[in-house]
Amino acid sequence: MEIIPTGSVVAFMGDFEPEGWLLCNGSDVPKGKRYNELRKIVGNTLPDLRAMFLRGKNGNRGDEFADPEPDRQVGDPQEHMFAAHDHGIRNDSKLGSPDPGGSGPQLVSTANTLRFKENGGEETRPNNVAVNWIIKI
Repeated sequence: MEIIPTGSVVAFMGDFEPEGWLLCNGSDVPKGKRYNELRKIVGNTLPDLRAMFLRGKNGNRGDEFADPEPDRQVGDPQEHMFAAHDHGIRNDSKLGSPDPGGSGPQLVSTANTLRFKENGGEETRPNNVAVNWIIKI
């Protein structure tokens, strides 16, 4: 009896495939009887989880933590998104950076519109550590 069921995905700190597991790298499921159960679960292609965060399937969750796309199926990818938000500006606000030449956000005025000048990196992400996702054969 296997304790970990076929198709289970686990974070792994190694850069190789441990015995009984495959890297979730989008490659074809190998041929052979040994992989039949896995093929029933994922089809003929392994999930490509490189550089991906995993998110639990919504199911019937309806509270504030629910996925805004509740009908997604297991394995469906979701594009990155930055939640819509605004920043209040008081009437006595001044244009410019609190630290001219600094790295803080700057207010820019164009055609009666105030917006924050772009500031930051290439993506929005939490602190993280790289792992390999592996799937049980």
